[in-house]
Amino acid sequence: AQHSEEATNELLAGMREFGGALADLIKSKAAAVQLRRPESRMEVENKPPTIQRAAHDSAIVQHYEELVEEWSDAVEELLEWVNGDDHDVYTTAAKSGVTAAGGGAGA
Repeated sequence: AQHSEEATNELLAGMREFGGALADLIKSKAAAVQLRRPESRMEVENKPPTIQRAAHDSAIVQHYEELVEEWSDAVEELLEWVNGDDHDVYTTAAKSGVTAAGGGAGA
């Protein structure tokens, strides 16, 4: 029973380390994503009358449509990266001591 408890504690510690390393990996990738801000001349004050006027200005509407499309593409790319195999998740798992068989380092 003692050995089983030690193995469980070792596995849990490895999983916590892996989770932290994975979170850091995702944060670093997300931090690299830069979302372009609206041009200062296109900024719209967050007040209903100003928003109404901006909604009827085709240049402002087009500018924000382009921004939202760029932002959507950037977020989609990030999500594809997170869900894909082209990053260091496996390296992160190996460094944390978590193996595919579920054992920890030295198992």
